Formats: sequence, structure tokens, C-alpha cells
Amino acid sequence: MKFLAWVCGILLVLVVALYCVLFSSFGNSVLKPFVEKIASEKIGMEFRLEKFELGFSSFDILAIINGELGVESKGKYSLFSSQFDLNYNTQAKSFNGMQIDLSLKGEALGSFDNFVANGSGSLAGSSIRFASRIKDYAPLELKLDAKALDLAALSMIALKKAYITGKLSAVADIAGQEGTAKLNSAKIIITKEAQNDFGISLPANFALSLNSDIKLLGKQVAATTRVKSALANLSAKNTSYNFENGEITSDFNVDIANLAALEPIIKQKLNGSIKVAGNTKIANGTMEFLDAKINGLGGEILASLKDNELNANIKNLKLAQALSLAGLAPLANSDISGTAKITNLSDTKKIKGSANLTLSSGVLNHKQMNALLGSDLSSDVSFNAQNKLEIASGTLNFNSVLNSPVIENLGAKGSYTLANGDAKIDLAGKIADLGAIFGSGAKSPANIKANVGLKAGELRDADIDIKGFGGEIIAKVKGKALNANIKNIKAEQVLAMTTFGSLFNGEVNAELSLDGLKLENLNGRGELSVKNGVFNAAAMSKLLEAEFPENVKFSLNFKPTFTNSVAYFSSNFASDIANISKFDGSYNLQKNALDAAYSANVSDLSKLSFLTGVALYSPLNVSGKIASTNQAINASANSDIFGSNTDITFKSGVLNANMKNAKIEQILKALGYEQFYIGTTNMTFDYNTASKLGEFNANILNAHLAKTGLTELISSVLGGRDITTEVYENGVVKGIIKGDIITFDANMHSKRSDINVKQASINTKSKALNIPVSANYEKTDIGIDITGTTDAPKYALSSQYLQQKAEQGVEKLIDKAFKGNDEKADKAKDILNNLKKLF
Repeated sequence: MKFLAWVCGILLVLVVALYCVLFSSFGNSVLKPFVEKIASEKIGMEFRLEKFELGFSSFDILAIINGELGVESKGKYSLFSSQFDLNYNTQAKSFNGMQIDLSLKGEALGSFDNFVANGSGSLAGSSIRFASRIKDYAPLELKLDAKALDLAALSMIALKKAYITGKLSAVADIAGQEGTAKLNSAKIIITKEAQNDFGISLPANFALSLNSDIKLLGKQVAATTRVKSALANLSAKNTSYNFENGEITSDFNVDIANLAALEPIIKQKLNGSIKVAGNTKIANGTMEFLDAKINGLGGEILASLKDNELNANIKNLKLAQALSLAGLAPLANSDISGTAKITNLSDTKKIKGSANLTLSSGVLNHKQMNALLGSDLSSDVSFNAQNKLEIASGTLNFNSVLNSPVIENLGAKGSYTLANGDAKIDLAGKIADLGAIFGSGAKSPANIKANVGLKAGELRDADIDIKGFGGEIIAKVKGKALNANIKNIKAEQVLAMTTFGSLFNGEVNAELSLDGLKLENLNGRGELSVKNGVFNAAAMSKLLEAEFPENVKFSLNFKPTFTNSVAYFSSNFASDIANISKFDGSYNLQKNALDAAYSANVSDLSKLSFLTGVALYSPLNVSGKIASTNQAINASANSDIFGSNTDITFKSGVLNANMKNAKIEQILKALGYEQFYIGTTNMTFDYNTASKLGEFNANILNAHLAKTGLTELISSVLGGRDITTEVYENGVVKGIIKGDIITFDANMHSKRSDINVKQASINTKSKALNIPVSANYEKTDIGIDITGTTDAPKYALSSQYLQQKAEQGVEKLIDKAFKGNDEKADKAKDILNNLKKLF
């Protein structure tokens, strides 16, 4: 008995000690920091106990969460019966920096595994009321009324960021594990913060509406949900969730009327519309099956996913719509049908499957092809294609064959590694007639063979061999380097593929070697030559809108060296009409800037009359520089044309020329005029090529008239005096150019004569002349009207001095003839005067 008393005594002491530790103020002070630490770790926020009074059967606690949310709870409890009866009061103006205006008061009564709770107040801008029963730690009854919840505040509470804004109405009435709930929001806006965090961009004023009707029946939840927006409409008429096993089954419908509107979200331009309907099941966080029907692109796709295996049946998709979907021009159209099967979708290294696609009734759109390739197809080109794809161990293998009336068995075989983007492609085929594709009359068959390798989606190696156009094109890419050779290609066959037509015939050979293929850092060398070239007069005439001469032969050599995307080149061009012995310089590919020096000669400028519109019968030797940036051309030239020293500049469309000591007789000869004047001249010439306006000023030095038909005529009028011996030391010719019309004035002086021209004109297009010349030799005046054309000028001479002399001579003859008979003499003179009046 004494021993039992000692045991009971010890137990009593322990109970008293435990009470003192747990339920006394001392015990509360000991427990408080442990409770704060554990709670802070669990919720990931600061948890501070402002009041912590825990007694044996009662408590009074005030907790502050995150320095903002206050939760006060006060009541009674029993450790032995697990019963409690408490009141609570939760208050917070803001939480996580977001205003939530929380004020909620209520009661809770019952045991830990079976209790009722109610409350009322405000949350997130909405009044809220609720009553609930929790049994076996699961909700048994719930009545909720919250019709204006602020979604931004709720987002802050749940996600710590205001990803959405708007108002949400949440109403629930559940009793005995049966009941209904409704969630409605007329306008949900996704914030800029959400768009930035998730890398999307939505149109301005983009909004969603949500309606969800929920039914609870035992352990099952069934829901009907509709989400509408300007981008897409989504609905699920029958979604089911099982509380016990966590399984979700649902139907779904997606309707996107305008795929282009999705570009800000998916970062890709799409076109057209699409509708998707299907059913799915998710268990243990994994999709068990998916059945979907996709309507779009003019056909449909039936897809099913089960046990990590995807099967798809493709029916009559339209290729043109698929191209438009990707934002590409509808270059072709065909019906696409086939099947696909893929397994192990969740692991790209183990993914396996196959697909067979048939493109039937295919047609290449000739208008779209012409726009893309600059070709001249007159009608569409039909084609068919077979495509087989297999995927295993993360590698896609494909084999495609295309046939058409102009392309025979164009096959592409290869492989593509999904994980890293590496690929190998072999291409081979025969094109019966390139001319049929490009709409030209040239018969140009071609055999194509190519092997291409990609590394991480970028070109790394390639061997390309094209036998066609009368020759061969070979290109090799290794790493970043390119080597290409063009051997004996017929220029006329290549040019026939373009809208220009066969501008010339000739044999083209070229070499190109580049260290890399990036335009911003191009380095390497090249060479191009055209031998035995002959211009096609008809095609060149059409291109230049001028009558190009027949059978003009030429050759061309061009050698560029590329350094940091600048092409340093030397070139020359020789032909029957003009020779460019030097055209050397540089061209910046990035800045589109040309800087070059040149030397050229033309044996007879009349050979270029089809371009200039004027036949100039003179040789030309010229050298200078030319620079061009963004299509603005500046040029300079120096020439000895007409025996002169001539400097020419061209800038901003304005031509300026300064000619010194030019031989006048050579100028006249070049213009096709009779060489009636011999001497030298200094001339300035300014001309605007855009407005076709210009002016010139010439000083004539030590010049004299040459013995011509005109001077012989003048000499006869002057009684045999030779005017060609007159030296005109200082003469001036000034003129204006307006389009095809040249008007000018001139005056020249010598010791015994003067020559003046006022308001003369020459029409360079019609060659018409109107040059009134007024001359004076000693006492004799001479008027010369030059008309006709430059090819056949006409001269009309007049002189008042000579006319008076002639009249005086006639009167003397009349007086002598009628000597002694004054009456008859007067009558004869009257007749003479009357005849003068007629003219």
C-alpha cells in the first residue's frame, strides 16, 4: 500500500507539472515561439502570436499573419471529449500588399471530426455569408453566398500576384453531400503582369466571361462550364470529378473563328478557323485517353490517345488552307489524307510511330508561282505525292516522292532528330522541262541530286549537283564554308526561265568560295565569265524600249573578293558597240553602297544612238569614278572627246560638264553637220536628268569658216570675196535645253565681219532646224535663214546692200536703153517698182 501511495503521488506531481508547463502563463510563454516557428514554416509567411492564452479548458488567441491579417479566436474546449465551442474574428485591410478588406466573424461548435461553423462579413469587396458542417474531415453541408468577390484580391491571396481582375459570384447550397453551386463572372481581365510573367501579349480590352454550374452527388462532382472571349470559345458540358480516386472525365469543345487573333499568344501567324470536340479522362495526374475530332483546313482529323499511344486519321485536308494557316501564300492545293500512330509521347527519347500521307489531285497555282519565282507560267501544274514517316528513339525518318507531268520521281529521304534538330536529307529527281515550269519556250531538262545535313536546325553540310541548262552546277557546304562551280551553263536557257526572256546567248562559267553563309560577315572569293556572248536584239529592244542592233557580240569577266561583307572586285566588258576595260571597286552588301573606278572606250558613239537618241559620229575615251548609296548615284568622268579636256560630274540627278579646247569641226562632224566651222571652244554644260532642263555656254576661240557649199554661196554673193580667211577670236554661244528643244543665241566678231544668231532652235527629236543668221562683211549685210533638218539643211540668203546695188544697176541699164525717150524710161522703172512690191 505504501508503494502504491508513492506511485499515485508521483503521478499527481507529474500531472500538476504538465499542467503548469502547458496551461499556465509560463507554459504558454514556452510554447509560443515553437508555435510561431512551425506555423511560419507551414504557411511560408510570418506568423506572430499577439495573444496566446491556452488554458486547460479555454483559450484566447490573436494571431497576425504577414503583419497584415489578424485572426482572433476565443472559446472553450475539452481535451478528453474533443469538444469545442469558439467564436472567431478575422480582420485585414490588406494582404501581400493587396487591399482585400477582410472582415469575418462567426462561431464553430462540435468535435474535431464533426462540427458546424458559420460566419458573415466581407471579403474582397463582397459581402459573404456561409454555414457549413464538417464530418469525418470532409464537407457534409455548405451554404455560401458571395456575389461580388474581387478576383484581383483572390489572386493575390492564392498566387501572391494580381494576375486577373474582375468580379466573381460564388453561390453554393449543399446538404448531405448533395447540392449545387454556381460560379459566374461577366468580365475577367488578364493583367499585364500575368502577360509579362507568362510571355504572352493580348489585345487591348481583352476579356473573358465564365459560367460554371456544379452539382454534387455523393463523392462525385459534375460541372457544365462555358468560357467565352473574342479569341476563342471553350465549353465542357459534362465534367465529372471523383473525390475518392481523383479521376476527372470531361468532354470539351473549342471554337476559334479567327486563328490570326492568336498570334500575340503563340508567337506565330496563323489564318483560318478551327473547331475541336472531344472527350478525355485524367487519373493520378496522367491523361488516360483522349478522343478528339478537329474540323478545319477543309477536312477533319480524328485523333485518339490511350495508354500513351496516339492514333490519327486525316481526311481530305486542303493543302492551300494549310499553307494559309501558316501565313504562307497558297502556292499549291491538294487533298491530304492519311493515318498516323505514335507511342511513348511523354518521352521524346522513346517516342515511336509512323505516318502515311497522300497528296492527291495536287495543283501548283501558276499565278502564285509566277509572283514568287518571277516565272511566266500560263497554266497550273498538276502533281501527286506520297509521304511516309517513321519515328523511333527520338528520330524521325521520312521518304517522300512527288510526280507531275514536268517533275518525275522527285524523291526526298532523310532523318530528323527531335531532341537536337539534327537532320540528314537526300534529294534526287528529274525535271523533264524547266521551261514548262517557268512558262518559257526553252526546252531545259535537269537532273537534281542533293545531300543536305543540318546541325541544331542550321545548315552544316551539303552536296548539290544539278545537271541542266546545257551544263552543270556543283555546290558543296562543309561546316560554314561554301564552294560552288558553274560549268558551261547556257545563258539563254537560264534567262528563259525569267520574265526578261533570253536577253543574250553565251557560255557562263563561275566559281564561288565563301568561309561562311551569313550575309553580315561574308568572306571569300569568286569569279564569273561569259564567253561567246551574243545579245538577243528583239529581247534587248523590248527591255530598253529602243531599237537594239542585231548580232552584237560581247564577253564579260568579273572577279570579286569578299571581306567582312564588302565585295572588292575587278571586271571588264568587251563588245561590238562599247568596251569597259576597267570597272574596279568595292560594294558593301550591308549598306548597299558602291564605290568604283572605270575606264571605257567607244570606237563610234553612233553605235549607241539607239540609247542616246542622237547619232554622234565620234570616238569616246572616258575614265572616272562612280559611287552609289541607297540608289543615289554620284559619278565623275574625264574624256578627250572632240580633242578636248572634258571633266564631267553627276550628282543628285544633275550633270555638269566643263569642256576645254574642244575642236569645233569635230563637234560638227559628231553631230552629223557639215563642217563649216574650224576652231576651238571652251564650253560649260549643266543638265537636270529628271526635269530634262539644262543650259550651256561656249566661248569660241580663233575660229574661221571652212570652205563649204554655204561659204561658196556667200562668196559668190559678195563678188568672189573669201570669207573663210576671217578669224573670229572671241565668240559666244549661249543656249537653253528644254526636253527635245535647244534654243540658242550666238555672236562672233572679226576685223571685217560680224555674225549674229538670235533665238535659233534645234529639235533633237525631229532634227528640224530654225537658225536665223545675221552677218555683216565690210559694208555688205547678209541674212541667212537655215531651215530643213540636220540631215538636209536649206539656206535662204538676203542682203539689202546688194539689193540696192542691183536696183541701181538696172536703172542705169534702163536709162541707157531708152536714151532720149524719158517717157518710156519712166514707164519701165514703174514696172520694175511694181514687180518689187510683189515680192
